[in-house]
Amino acid sequence: MLQEIQIKNFAIIETVAIHFQNGLNVLSGETGAGKSILIDAVGLILGDRATSEAIRYGCEQAEIEGLFYFPNQDDTLQKKLSNEQIEFSDNQLIVRRIISKRKGSNTIRINGTLVTLTQLRYIMSSIIDIHGQSEHQLLLAEPNQLRLLDQFGGKDLSDAKEHYSALYGQYKSLKKEIEEIEQSSREKEQRMDTLNFQINDIEELQYSAGEEEEISQELDVLRHYEQIAEGLTSASELIAQGDFDLSVNLKEAINHLKEIEDYQQGLSEINQELSDAYYNIVDATERIHDLVGNLEFDDKRLNFLEERAHGIEALKRKYSDDLLGYLSNLKKELENLSDSDRSIPELSDALTNVKNNLQKSARQLHDLRLNTAHKLKEKIEEELQSLYMDEARFRVAFEPLGRFASQGNERVFFEVATNRGEVFNPLSKVASGGELSRLILAIKAILSHHHQFDCMIFDEIDTGVSGRVAQAIANKMAVISKENQVLAISHHPQVAAMADHNYLIQKKTEHGRTVTTVSQLSKENKVTEVARMLAGSKITTLSLEHSKEMIKEASTNKKIISTENKTD
Repeated sequence: MLQEIQIKNFAIIETVAIHFQNGLNVLSGETGAGKSILIDAVGLILGDRATSEAIRYGCEQAEIEGLFYFPNQDDTLQKKLSNEQIEFSDNQLIVRRIISKRKGSNTIRINGTLVTLTQLRYIMSSIIDIHGQSEHQLLLAEPNQLRLLDQFGGKDLSDAKEHYSALYGQYKSLKKEIEEIEQSSREKEQRMDTLNFQINDIEELQYSAGEEEEISQELDVLRHYEQIAEGLTSASELIAQGDFDLSVNLKEAINHLKEIEDYQQGLSEINQELSDAYYNIVDATERIHDLVGNLEFDDKRLNFLEERAHGIEALKRKYSDDLLGYLSNLKKELENLSDSDRSIPELSDALTNVKNNLQKSARQLHDLRLNTAHKLKEKIEEELQSLYMDEARFRVAFEPLGRFASQGNERVFFEVATNRGEVFNPLSKVASGGELSRLILAIKAILSHHHQFDCMIFDEIDTGVSGRVAQAIANKMAVISKENQVLAISHHPQVAAMADHNYLIQKKTEHGRTVTTVSQLSKENKVTEVARMLAGSKITTLSLEHSKEMIKEASTNKKIISTENKTD
């Protein structure tokens, strides 16, 4: 249950701390006092989106903190918290949300752990259920009507839905795969043609790794033939020119030094160095002669190499600098495309099998829903009678879709005839605001036995009714509060009189600023507040007596409700 909520600098609220308790908690106050702001604040700790406009004027940030207590073990909540790696101890959950004007400063924490808005919604989705005027519109949406029916159906229906959903997923997947194969066959053929063309284009070149370097070296020789020939010839002439032959002269010098090396220290090392130089010169001279002899200019070879280099460069610009790597990838893609198809007949057989099973599952789902719809009809009509809609009749309508959908193969929607002799029509066409309020309350009263939220909030759900109907709504809230904590914002004295705990919301002016305050009422103040709701701003002795009588009668009704609940 929601044990406490603290609100700071939110809208016209400066600081408010409210301690809620089990049972029926009723918040009342004059119009404009700020009751809707409290619901907005609760919505924020449930995961509603926040804007900086909600921050109190003149403040930099707003803060909302909620304390939840779970007296009984909640396996669903514990699993969610475990999945999100959030600690859970002492059966308490603390949600703290800060909305800031500074960009990037908004924070959400659950039990001290920073979480995202998505995580907050996921964890809080089964803790509080808020019902207000917007719930009227939600009830008119057919998908929500189907969800409520399935929720009432319990585990058998839930298991059937899960089985159908799994089959439907297989059906959609197979159908999509077949459609994709059929739709993409032409595109794939075009792609394979492109791949084959590119592969042939590259392979026709017969390109090899390192070929460009070899071509570049050979082209350098051919393009600089004259310069190379002239350089080799000049070098050869300088080594052996006329009477001067470097190697011969060096050889004679070596012989002269050998004759005297025994007499002069150090000549042996010099002679060795000259000998090394002699043989290096002889070797270099021979290599120069070989290069001169092998040097040949081939104009056709030059043209061929230039065309080859240009062809390689053009293909690289066209495809990739790494031609061989690109070619390898093309071949792999072509191989994958060639081997990727599962045969259409094989997929069609699998689809037929799944479709048959899906049809059986849809029939089972329909049968369970039909049985659930009959029970729901009886329960809702019983609840509506207690809410003074004695002539109202309710039913769940089924229409075949002629196709499979995510929730079954039929359209499911609620119909009602609010008066005797009228035909059934969808809720959106016949129900007034007051009738919708009672329908919602009837549905929630039934579903509260099947899916218990820790806390249910009714935001002026009794709008548009009065008198005995308001009393019936008060009684119904009291019934729900026996199994769920209920927070109700109401303008009706009947609802306030029925409350186990009353809170007064007031708007005041302090230091030139408007502020909203919330205070829990004592028994005496409860009498005064109910009298105000009965008589308006001027409270009379008669309205006070009427208030006491109404609270006394409410106490008697609650005892009867408790006895009936124990009997049930």
